[in-house]
Amino acid sequence: MEPSPSILLTFLLKASYKEGNRTQDSRFLGVLVKHKRYEPNSASANFGPRMKVCIVSMTGLYPVEIGGPASVSYYLSRELGSLGDEVVLLTRARTEEQLNHLKNAEEIRKLKNVQVQAFRIDYSFTSLLNLPLMAYKIRETMKRFEEQEHDIVHYNSPPVDAAILLPIRAKKKHEKQTLAIHGGLFYESKNLIGRNIIKREKSLFERVVVLNGFSMSIALKAGIEKDRIVTIPNGVDLEALERAEALDLAGDPKILFTGRLTKVKGVEVLIEAFKQVVEEHRNARLYIVGDGPLKHQLENYAKSLGVDEKTSFLGFLPNTNEVYSYYKSADLLVLPSLIENFSITLLEAMGSRLPVIASDVEGNKEIVQDGENGTLFECGNPIDLAEKMLVLLSNPAFRKAMADRAYEDVKERFTWSRIAHSYRKMFKTILDENRN
Repeated sequence: MEPSPSILLTFLLKASYKEGNRTQDSRFLGVLVKHKRYEPNSASANFGPRMKVCIVSMTGLYPVEIGGPASVSYYLSRELGSLGDEVVLLTRARTEEQLNHLKNAEEIRKLKNVQVQAFRIDYSFTSLLNLPLMAYKIRETMKRFEEQEHDIVHYNSPPVDAAILLPIRAKKKHEKQTLAIHGGLFYESKNLIGRNIIKREKSLFERVVVLNGFSMSIALKAGIEKDRIVTIPNGVDLEALERAEALDLAGDPKILFTGRLTKVKGVEVLIEAFKQVVEEHRNARLYIVGDGPLKHQLENYAKSLGVDEKTSFLGFLPNTNEVYSYYKSADLLVLPSLIENFSITLLEAMGSRLPVIASDVEGNKEIVQDGENGTLFECGNPIDLAEKMLVLLSNPAFRKAMADRAYEDVKERFTWSRIAHSYRKMFKTILDENRN
């Protein structure tokens, strides 16, 4: 019989570092206001009883990391804290530089009623082979988790890493647990053990949050009962987007891509389509914001197509406001993903009044209504993408009208305030159900 991954890791903890070998690799940031466990009569402003929520996000945290999970962790914590709830945010940083960035980031210092506990954890293949070190990280995460009591433990990333033992411990502490499925573990990652762990532990979660129909199907395939699934989308910070200042960028028109440079993002399709755009727009320029394992391969591909001098690979931009400034400076954003769950990039571009073109994969179609608030093209088809880009670039009035509709759509449906209230309603429902 195959041994349980949790049992194996519990055994592994016995090989962890002794206290004398401990290193200072955690940081305690933010401001935390103490209060008792959930009391239905302890009102927080006019938003209902105060709660103590632990958010676990071991895939990273905004502003050090960008992308869906990192942004959700930060903004959900910020909004819950502003409503008077007490939030403990467990997260990780890949390097000492990232830890220092978190410690000094203005975005972190502004948090109210939020305590950020960041651990330096590198999930590279080499570090994962260092079993005593990983065991130590697991134990250290557990120790920080046990220092406080929580009403709700929300896993914004699957607990299959340094947080792997937290669901079992939270159950013993009678703390209610929820899980968000952003999708990476189930369709992009090769972590088969991680998927197996989530399937085994699915009964520990009172609710499972999905972003849309695409992640709903992922949850159902993982064996999550439909009556425990709650749909809550991602959001955007409209105020931060509006504060961003435009850059003086070269090129006319300016095409933008932001995201990880991995196969699933389909950047090769964009580069090939851009070659066709250049044939009609000689001064066009493509800006690629982001980093990843395919960066050099994509640079070589652009060179092979003769568009390398018109393509700027900007790498990872550590300051999210810089990314927002690119939204304000471009003429068009293209998201050519081969698979996409729920793209914050699309929402950010739409919230910046930047026209968007996206592949017609399921996750994108749940945000973009073709011809209304954006344009869809056939996934993986550079010819169709080029044609759609050229149509939009030739019609500025239509492009602006589409971007204006997109902005209003985001303002109505995808603000973090609205998203946080949905989470808070779910948390309160769980606590009230168990109280009764």
